[in-house]
Amino acid sequence: NLGTEPHLKLETFAELRKLQKLSLAGNNFSSIPFGLLSFKKNLVYLDLSSNNLHISEFSLSSLTALLYLNQLDISFNSYDEYFPYTIVRSIPSLKELGIAGTELNCHCLGLLIKNLSRNKIFVMEPKSSVKNESNIEGIFCTKNDENCKFNSFTLI
Repeated sequence: NLGTEPHLKLETFAELRKLQKLSLAGNNFSSIPFGLLSFKKNLVYLDLSSNNLHISEFSLSSLTALLYLNQLDISFNSYDEYFPYTIVRSIPSLKELGIAGTELNCHCLGLLIKNLSRNKIFVMEPKSSVKNESNIEGIFCTKNDENCKFNSFTLI
């Protein structure tokens, strides 16, 4: 944990050229500086869960240089409405994605998991799954009937 007001600088990981696994979980980050991980081409696992990040196309565009990234955990952050499409387009080597805490309704979460699966991206098992609540694959979902913003598109 990097404290109550953590700030990542571009040089934070500059010397770690062979870095393969990185967990920045639970550090209360609101943003990841563009270019922070751009030279970490060997990174295969990145955990950004439980921060204050808003996951959007822009925030994920800095991950496109991570040619071997195959596991990404963005659980318990906020997302823009098109994040499933953005993930697939931005990180072509991705094989496993952590999305617990998305707070989607069950219909939308089901569509998201189905579409990710079509792209051979599997959903990571949540670190703590919900049991006595509405869930899909252990990921909490709401029963409200709101429409899914990504309902009508295919990620392939």
